[in-house]
Amino acid sequence: MVAELKETVDDSGKRFRRVCFSCLPDTWRVTKSQETESTNVVSRGRLLAYLNPVKSDDREPLIQESNLEADIQSILEQNNWL
Repeated sequence: MVAELKETVDDSGKRFRRVCFSCLPDTWRVTKSQETESTNVVSRGRLLAYLNPVKSDDREPLIQESNLEADIQSILEQNNWL
C-alpha cells in the first residue's frame, strides 16, 4: 500500500491536494477490491523510485530496471521490511 498526494478539483473549481492510497498490481488487494470498488494501482517502477531514489551527482538510477522484481525484493530485505 502506497500513499500518494494527488491534485484534485472540486465542483467549484478550487484545486486541492488529497491523499490517494494505491496498491501494487497483481496482488490480493487489487483482486479483492475489484469485487466491490475501483482500485488505484501504483507501478513497481514508481515504488522503486520512492524506495531507492537517484544519485544526486549523475542522476543515474542506483538500480537498473531490467529485473525490477528481484531489485524490489533485495531492497525490502536490506531494509528489513519483510
